[in-house]
Amino acid sequence: MPYAEQDALYAQGRTVPGSIVTNAKGGHSNHNFGIAFDVGVFEGASYLGESPKYKATGVLGMELGLEWGGNWKNMADQPHFQLR
Repeated sequence: MPYAEQDALYAQGRTVPGSIVTNAKGGHSNHNFGIAFDVGVFEGASYLGESPKYKATGVLGMELGLEWGGNWKNMADQPHFQLR
């Protein structure tokens, strides 16, 4: 992800309308370095922002040795995975 895109996400809920979705500015997110990714859970063509299926996906990711954002104490991020 380009730094400018990360900075735009960081601005949400701070200097632009919206909810806070990240604590990382551009250059401080593992997404910027290709070692993190987010997944989406869908039912048909409908994206589910919240679903118990994220927990099942988290278990699978952890079994593969990934760090799962759903375990984070500060600002849990269930769709997020990254290399340890």
